[in-house]
Amino acid sequence: MDFGWDETLVDDWSKVRQEMKRIGITPTASYVGALQTNVSGGQHEVWSYVGLLSFALSADMDELIRVPGLSAYVEASWGTGSNLAAPLDSVMPASGQVLSVSSMV
Repeated sequence: MDFGWDETLVDDWSKVRQEMKRIGITPTASYVGALQTNVSGGQHEVWSYVGLLSFALSADMDELIRVPGLSAYVEASWGTGSNLAAPLDSVMPASGQVLSVSSMV
């Protein structure tokens, strides 16, 4: 899905994103946060917050180096927060810190 610059949170960065897109590079950034709790309450009622910050670059190689049909995608994400399941002595964390980097050509 392609959004117009007026539909984004930070507009066009003084035409920088527009020029990057023209040469085939599309940067993106996002942040997702969630407040979590154990709704059953009792002695295990816990509140925690988690977040995920992601940055990505998509490159259209047809625009950059004239190779039709080839593209590249690189993403880095950083998650933070506390483990909601820790007070329950769970071996599977419900959340926590994570750093991931992925790429695709």
